[in-house]
Amino acid sequence: MVSKQLVDKLKFLALSLFLAMQAAAFAGTDLMVEKAFYEDKTGIQTFAQVQDQPLTQLKEILNEGYSDSAFWVRIKLDKAQLQDQEKVAIKITPPYLDEITLYVDGRPVQVVGDRYPSKNNSVTALSFNFVTTYKADSPMVWVRLKTTSTSLMSVEVMRLDELNSANVTEYLLSGLLIGLLCAVTVLGASYYVAEREVVNGTFLIKQLFAVVLAFVYFGYLRVLMNDSLDPEFLDYVTSVSILLYTASSLLFYCAFFSEFEPKQWVRKYWVLSIATVFVAAVFFALGHVRIAMGLNMKIIAITSVMLVLVPVLGIDWKTLKNPPISKFFLITSQALSLLVLLYTSLPSLGLFSGSKFSAYVVMLNAVILSFIMLLMVRYRAITLDKERVMEIAAQASKAEHEKAQRERQEQFMAMLTHEIKTPLALIRFAVRNALGKGKSSERIEQAVDDINTVIERCQQVDKLEKGWVFTKQSQSIQELVGGCVDRLEQRERVHVSALPALNW
Repeated sequence: MVSKQLVDKLKFLALSLFLAMQAAAFAGTDLMVEKAFYEDKTGIQTFAQVQDQPLTQLKEILNEGYSDSAFWVRIKLDKAQLQDQEKVAIKITPPYLDEITLYVDGRPVQVVGDRYPSKNNSVTALSFNFVTTYKADSPMVWVRLKTTSTSLMSVEVMRLDELNSANVTEYLLSGLLIGLLCAVTVLGASYYVAEREVVNGTFLIKQLFAVVLAFVYFGYLRVLMNDSLDPEFLDYVTSVSILLYTASSLLFYCAFFSEFEPKQWVRKYWVLSIATVFVAAVFFALGHVRIAMGLNMKIIAITSVMLVLVPVLGIDWKTLKNPPISKFFLITSQALSLLVLLYTSLPSLGLFSGSKFSAYVVMLNAVILSFIMLLMVRYRAITLDKERVMEIAAQASKAEHEKAQRERQEQFMAMLTHEIKTPLALIRFAVRNALGKGKSSERIEQAVDDINTVIERCQQVDKLEKGWVFTKQSQSIQELVGGCVDRLEQRERVHVSALPALNW
């Protein structure tokens, strides 16, 4: 019942997310007529040195990958839609960029970024923003970006009231994404509680890091804790969260694919990829943040291809017995993961032109991949449950067969003991009548008693298996030893001395 309720909530959140994205796509008025950028490879050029440089036209977003350069974006405002001295707002995403400076009339007037206090923004929001005054005689404004993360930046210009609406939409979108991640995490936790397996455990760990990453990625930690924590520390937490999420995802895939008995090169890749994340963490610890983040994104891009290559080339399906997931379902799900991951990593690496939603596509990717992983984990659990049911049924059938066989053996033993004891009684009677009392008759009767004793022991063993409760009686050691000696044919050859008077 709990799982069904969570699934219904997931459907509602997914539908709400889709509607919110559609609203965000058509919200606001574009007040720009031109965008162009210049790459300052030295990272130290001034505005005076940059303004006369040749610019490259910018269609959608700036996406120049991981670079040491500083990027200057020139924005030309639309005279047809603005009046002189009218207030305009400039919204910049994503909320993990380090330093964005607004230049008006050639002077830096405002600096924002995740290394600066959130109060530097004109309006408190998850993303960065400036509010400036439009001047008809000077319709150009410049934005300078300098960051250790990917140089992926979306710039939107709108009226001030539209900025407030855009911020509400942003809160809604990010909240829905985090809500979806939390719902999937709760499902993952329920699976782990039900079956404490490595795959379920690594999936839960990955989801927990995904929730943490979403919280810091969207800027909630910066907005909520900016007065308490140093902005540079918050930036540090964001980078660490990205690395931990990548590492936990690789651990999940390693645990998941290990159940398919992959080929040796697949196992080596997972070890190498996890080791590469560790190398990225070392670079990060040494202060080379850009190298670390770029290496991490390359791992994601390569892994996205590997997720399809592994089920196609890395698993011997012919020799694999009872795979937890069918070949078709695994290849289909991993092909979808490939598309999502490539759409995430290529714009960040500067290899693919994205849209304004590309700034959030990393977390959207985390949500979609979480759903795909959840489907794989659930599909695997259903398959394993069916196998367990079949195994339990087989064991029950085997136990029933063994019980029937044991009952037949008991019936046979009961019949056998009855059939043997009757002739033994006749033998004892015949010996007494024919031989009377003597050594020969005593030995024959002793032999008959020994056979009866063996039969009784067999019956006692059968009773013990059924839970027979027997009564203990004390026996004299002297009597036991003496009885054994008396039954010997040459008793004179045995000498017993110093027997203790003990009961046993």
